[in-house]
Amino acid sequence: MTDVKAERIYSLDCTRAICMLWIVALWHMESYLDITIKCYITDDICSGVLAAFTFISGYFLGKKPVGNVKELLTFYKKRILRFYPLFFVSCMIFYLFLKLYKAAFITGKSQLILTLTGLSCIFTPEPKTIWYISMLILFYAVTPLICCKKSIVYRSSVSAGLIALLLLLKLVLIPQMSWKLLLYFPTYCIGIILSDKTKLFEKPSAALPVIGVLLGGGAILLQTLFAVYDNYFLTIIVSWGIGCLLIFIGILCSMAEIIRKPLSVLSYAAMTAYLFHRQYFYFIYRKTDIMNPWTIYFVFLPLFFILCFFIQKGYDGLLKLITERIRSRSAE
Repeated sequence: MTDVKAERIYSLDCTRAICMLWIVALWHMESYLDITIKCYITDDICSGVLAAFTFISGYFLGKKPVGNVKELLTFYKKRILRFYPLFFVSCMIFYLFLKLYKAAFITGKSQLILTLTGLSCIFTPEPKTIWYISMLILFYAVTPLICCKKSIVYRSSVSAGLIALLLLLKLVLIPQMSWKLLLYFPTYCIGIILSDKTKLFEKPSAALPVIGVLLGGGAILLQTLFAVYDNYFLTIIVSWGIGCLLIFIGILCSMAEIIRKPLSVLSYAAMTAYLFHRQYFYFIYRKTDIMNPWTIYFVFLPLFFILCFFIQKGYDGLLKLITERIRSRSAE
């Protein structure tokens, strides 16, 4: 469902929120509670969650015009301002935690620099958690090359060429490069290629859940039967299948206002929540002895989401204020 005024697609907002909840409220809680949820099936779900995140990012950026130098500079400026200052703060807190608590989310200066420059997935090992945003920096860097023309043939050809280049780097030049680049970059490119297909996400489509069930369920069954957990092609099929299911669930959630509204709010705070949830819960874990399911899910987690919402709101307000002042000075 599309909100024309705000230029939002509620179904993808809902999907983004659901994916964020999986990562923040479930996947990483294993570090702070006496629970074990990680196995090859939940690993697959996590890959699907990140694939959905990546697809959504590519989908919206594929709508950005990048046809000349001015639009190119505008694209990079908006991308950098959109996430990089908060990303930088997140990385520096991780580095501070290394110095204060020996917490190895980021293991040293070299890894910090590689993370901040988006190179940590090429020159591994990559840091914990924040590797995903660092990887997106690389994706953003090449996005204008894919988006400079709207032709699906052109975008598909350039995407295929870049994927082939990544494969060459991995197999020949930089064997230590993370396979995650080859797992998620095709998903990002598919998002860009489908960026003008808004109607796909406005109502439940019979094809979407069928594709999701066939790809996701079939691939998980193959993994179960043959235990080929590290097979790249199988993993990418699994991630795409689960990603399809998550988008379908998002479409269903967007149709019910009572579900759509809170998920839209969570979606707005999703990036901030991803950037800072590890630091927030690790600090509480270090400084208190009251970390249990009751306090986490009924106290600390709701407070965290409220905090993230207002951090994002304040950051957006600050950017708007700075932009307006620059424009007013330019007009004088």
